[in-house]
Amino acid sequence: MKRLAVAAFAFLLISAALPCSAQQKEKRRPGPFLIWGTVHIIRDERVTITMKNGEPVEGERVLVHTLTYNEDGTKQEDTSYQPDGSIMFRIVYLYDADGKILETTHFNGKDTVQTREVSHYNDQKRVSERITYRADDSVLGKQIYSYNGNQRIIESTMYGPNGAILRQSTTTSYLQPNRAESLDYDGKRVVKSESSVTRTPEGGQMYETQTDGKTTRKEAYNPVEKGGNERVQYNPDGTIKSRERFTREFDSHGNMIKTTRSVATGDSADFVPMDVTYRTIEYYQ
Repeated sequence: MKRLAVAAFAFLLISAALPCSAQQKEKRRPGPFLIWGTVHIIRDERVTITMKNGEPVEGERVLVHTLTYNEDGTKQEDTSYQPDGSIMFRIVYLYDADGKILETTHFNGKDTVQTREVSHYNDQKRVSERITYRADDSVLGKQIYSYNGNQRIIESTMYGPNGAILRQSTTTSYLQPNRAESLDYDGKRVVKSESSVTRTPEGGQMYETQTDGKTTRKEAYNPVEKGGNERVQYNPDGTIKSRERFTREFDSHGNMIKTTRSVATGDSADFVPMDVTYRTIEYYQ
């Protein structure tokens, strides 16, 4: 659930950024979230849409996320909320002055530390090692990064509470073409995974993942008019499972302030509005 919530919020933030003059003039906040200008607090509220007499009707606003930045953006606090308003989890990100991630700390709903990830860099300012610690500071996992031309190799190890190795994997990613291969070993069997990113005829991107030769994920993100985009999810046989269309509004800084999500079943062009996310942004003066 935590990974899904984080991924959904990241997608909402990342896909909201489109080229505009405001973005070119203002400095971007560090991190994966494409936020422009001296943003202080982001507050996301979501409403569910129901159809009544053929017309969409919005329900009550429900707080889903807040994201708080310090003045230079090097500390970010990302909080996700349950439907009843209680905190689901909180993540604190720390960056250096160049925008490289230094530390990521995960807290549960009771504000207790669950894990802490620390990143180290080499002389070329590339990440060289990432270590994940449990709340008691024992090592949960370690990733070692190496580089060879257009290849990046990540050797990952997961440890039990007693330090025993539970799982190991090696992932090799290639910049040209944009793809990655991974071998995962849990002590019993080796699982091979492959992923790729390619351009679509519509000018978007297609993401595909295969595990042991079988497609486990295939989806495309294509641009649509008025600053929106469409996510197309596919069934294992290649047929379209669903379409999600996102239409957005932006403020004068180029940051998204409203997203409407509509869904169509299969390859249908009959999109039904599902929900709206309203974003309130406070800026430092």
